[in-house]
Amino acid sequence: MHTVAVLTQTLRTPQCLAFLESRDGQYHGTILLGNIGVVASAHVPKNFGAQDIRRREKPLPSAALATTKARALVLAWARGGSTVGKRIEKVTKGVLWRLRYVDRISIIRRIIASNSKKQGEVSVELFGRLREIQQHERIDEVIVFDLYDLPTAVKFGEEFGVVVLVR
Repeated sequence: MHTVAVLTQTLRTPQCLAFLESRDGQYHGTILLGNIGVVASAHVPKNFGAQDIRRREKPLPSAALATTKARALVLAWARGGSTVGKRIEKVTKGVLWRLRYVDRISIIRRIIASNSKKQGEVSVELFGRLREIQQHERIDEVIVFDLYDLPTAVKFGEEFGVVVLVR
């Protein structure tokens, strides 16, 4: 019996893993996570595999690494021994501080926007991933751990005749 556990909000990851471990060994399947990095240190049941809901072909470039490299280049150039270089270093530090502040605010806004999803809204990404898994192996049941994912799971269950459980 192939089971898919859907867990977009990673707050309930320990409960999800404990529930899947407590089930009999006859179940196997996939855990779809909003953030795959949360499960890296946790124990995934042996009959299950963990996947990210969003498909990423390449890892995203690290903004922090690019900022660090750019800062090092500017500081190396600015520390050439003149007083102008010291002033440029101060201005650079101020600009970087403001950029980090704006970046933090934008991250907070994205989190708030993703958590304030309208009730009844279907996630296209999640529906696509469920359909993709269904094409490879027949899904018998979908276990939803977050109410955010319930409308999508119900629509998928109606369309493909799959049992949807809320945990």
